[in-house]
Amino acid sequence: MAEILLVNPLFLYQDPVEAKLMTPYFPLGLLYVAAVARQAGYDVAIFDAMFAAGDADFVAALERERPKVVGFGVLATVRRSALRLAALAKAHGAVVVMGGADPTARPDVYLRHQVDGHYVVDVVVVGESEAIIPRLMPLLLEGITQGPQLESIESLAFRNAAGQVVTTPRCALIRDLDALPLPARDLVDWEPYRRAWRAKHGIFAMSIIATRGCPFNCAWCQKSVFGRSFRPRNPVLVAEEMRHIKETYRPDFIRIVDDVMGIQKEWVKAWRDAVLARDAVIPFECLSRVDLLDADVVRWLKEAGCQRIALGAESGSQRVLDAMNKGTQVSQIYRAAE
Repeated sequence: MAEILLVNPLFLYQDPVEAKLMTPYFPLGLLYVAAVARQAGYDVAIFDAMFAAGDADFVAALERERPKVVGFGVLATVRRSALRLAALAKAHGAVVVMGGADPTARPDVYLRHQVDGHYVVDVVVVGESEAIIPRLMPLLLEGITQGPQLESIESLAFRNAAGQVVTTPRCALIRDLDALPLPARDLVDWEPYRRAWRAKHGIFAMSIIATRGCPFNCAWCQKSVFGRSFRPRNPVLVAEEMRHIKETYRPDFIRIVDDVMGIQKEWVKAWRDAVLARDAVIPFECLSRVDLLDADVVRWLKEAGCQRIALGAESGSQRVLDAMNKGTQVSQIYRAAE
């Protein structure tokens, strides 16, 4: 049994795009929340829909764990699935909490959603969840989903007694990311991931995040959770996490899911040094911008294990780049590719 059941609502085989790509990664945000909740003393379990056959597997998890609180990490691509599972959780008497990029950007969509005349979401955590969970959980475990006690907690959205959506002021972004516990990867069954990756690609890949946010101003970008910030972790601690992943899970490859790698050149060098010193090299891929790469940065990334960089070139038209507020030049695309 668990006090809180955290849910990854992506059913891989119900998503034709994801099933074709077959690059399943468990969402790190949910594992950070699990780690923080567990550190605060709560019993935490995970329901991972990734390789589940259908909703019956979730119902079985609800009956097995009998959680008082069910929390979802949601992107727009899994909104429908998350709301469907939320209705099942409510039917089992749980308090339902949503977090992640899509609920943060559109809390009303979740809080106003009804099934058979009943709301299915009680609370939305707006923005980063780790700082909110320790204060929120005691109230949710008591079944408190509205009123002055919730109003005293920042970064929440919920319905008041009149059914109106109330949003509390946003809390500051977490400055000291190094104070957070490592993602609770031990709560996930990685063998189905390993089998799926190897069957499709011949490797097994996992993910890690080294920095949060991006300070650039591209017009299309969704910044609801991290804002236009840049907050790096200690490069030594990132290297130590890589070493732990390498020894514990033995992936062939990792994806660094930072919005942008290379914003601070000195950070990249320090991280490269720490990775090499700890024998933490794992082949990896990352994202970057064409105006951040130079010969030094590329060399340091390669020495740390980088095999592929996805560059946000976006367009070969300077007019389009300017309209996007990309802040780059077409000439920089050619130079970065070289």
